[in-house]
Amino acid sequence: MNSTELLAQYGAIGLIAILALAAVRVLFKREIDAHQQETARADRLELELRKLNETVQQQYLTVLAQATSAMSEAFAVMKAYEVTKETNGIRRDKKRR
Repeated sequence: MNSTELLAQYGAIGLIAILALAAVRVLFKREIDAHQQETARADRLELELRKLNETVQQQYLTVLAQATSAMSEAFAVMKAYEVTKETNGIRRDKKRR
């Protein structure tokens, strides 16, 4: 005798118990399915986030390299200006003499 036959012997109470067990089983299965879907969604979003982070890092490196180059050029211009300024200062002193 299985559990369904045993509960059926009790009439309405057995029927209610059978329905309650079926409802619990359906709800539990639904909860497991929802958990699996959320896990898959989280994995997909984590992968997308990794790709986005890689893209941002690549762009960051490109911009950083450009900024470094711009700073080098700016220092070179400043140095050239200082040399020119000093040279012009020496020429002025020679003209004054």
